[in-house]
Amino acid sequence: HILLISIVVVTRQPNRPQMFSGESITLTCEVQGGETTEWTCEWRRDGKTVKVGNDKHLTVSVNESSSEEYMCQCRRRDDWFSVTKWSEKIPVSVSGESYFWGAILTIDPNWSTFHPGESVTFICDMNEGKDTDWEYEIKKNGEQFLRSNPYKSFTLLPIQIDHSDEYQCCGLRKSSGDTKCSDTVSLTVTAQPKPTLTAGPTTIPVGGSVTLSCSLPSAGWKYKWYIRTKNTPEVQLTDEENRDINVAQAGIYRCLGMRGNENYQSLVSDEVSITISFSNKVVVTRQPNWPQMFSGESITLTCEVQGGETTDWTCEWRRDGKTVKMGNDKHLTVNVNESSSEEYMCQCRRRDDWHSLTKWSEKIPVSVSGESYFFFVMTSPTCNKTRQLVLVGAQRLAERRPEKSVQNPLNCLVAEMCSANSKHSLNILIIFHSSDKVFVFFFSLSAGV
Repeated sequence: HILLISIVVVTRQPNRPQMFSGESITLTCEVQGGETTEWTCEWRRDGKTVKVGNDKHLTVSVNESSSEEYMCQCRRRDDWFSVTKWSEKIPVSVSGESYFWGAILTIDPNWSTFHPGESVTFICDMNEGKDTDWEYEIKKNGEQFLRSNPYKSFTLLPIQIDHSDEYQCCGLRKSSGDTKCSDTVSLTVTAQPKPTLTAGPTTIPVGGSVTLSCSLPSAGWKYKWYIRTKNTPEVQLTDEENRDINVAQAGIYRCLGMRGNENYQSLVSDEVSITISFSNKVVVTRQPNWPQMFSGESITLTCEVQGGETTDWTCEWRRDGKTVKMGNDKHLTVNVNESSSEEYMCQCRRRDDWHSLTKWSEKIPVSVSGESYFFFVMTSPTCNKTRQLVLVGAQRLAERRPEKSVQNPLNCLVAEMCSANSKHSLNILIIFHSSDKVFVFFFSLSAGV
């Protein structure tokens, strides 16, 4: 089974704090953020199933012995294995067979929190005689708020922040002048809310998907979803109104909430970017590909997307985790110095789809070995072989540091070596290179020495 994160709330109608023997109450199973989804709901009383069906309502008749707890859970009709969590338990109990028929004030809609610009309706039930037998008024914090009126319903529009308070309704019986008042009801008004947009992973593989969730703190919301990319303007996802949606398209998403026949809207959420990660492997190559680098030298790193040679990429380079270059050029030239000891990695995005990108390459270390080194060591018992090795060594040194050419001096040294060479000797030539000098050492060891 897949457990959905949508919150399930049970509402009561009528929403009175007490029930009395012989009365009925209707419980409704509300899946917040799932108003446009078709559900099959299960009701349990004291842990035992009492109803399963496509109707989200449950009518309960109470009697003297009633003292029960109800809860509900819903499944998607088009996916039986996707279910919500269970709601909290709702107690339903009887207060007795008879009671004083006092006035009751209810508010519609029955939300815990309202926001400036919305409307609320106060409904005053006297529970005695006809509605027309009474004149009604609404009190706020004990003082008259809405004057005497022949109608039991009052609509407050638009609500403002300073309307947060305790409200009470009172009725004046026209025939006798008797007055009775309800208990107080709290009305809470807060600033226009901003939804919180969350995602699972923000990077998904090709062919994958992710669930986005748009959350507001109170009930009754439907949602609008928007998407844009770097190259396209923002558009609304017209077929989505749920709090949670599943997306497989890369882009930048936002959402907002609406309620009250969609006449009231929340602020717009912050953006969440969803990117698609290609499985292509990214490899960094080095030119020249020497195992060691020395102070003052340069190396060119190239970001290669294997299997993506025909695609146009924009590549980002990072050095020790910080971006040092981003552009359509896949190369990065690095100059090393005495203190160089760094790691480089790269990642590329498609130029025609900024939200489709590769994974990061492995980290490539680039470090300096020092200002000096032994460049070439050779041994040979023959003159011709020694000449060949010396010339190869001189060529390699010229490739590495062309300004330090030693080929002519070495040729002279080889000639001197050959004139005194013995077939029983072992010749060793060492080229030692520093940042500003080249040293050449020659040793000729005779057999038996």
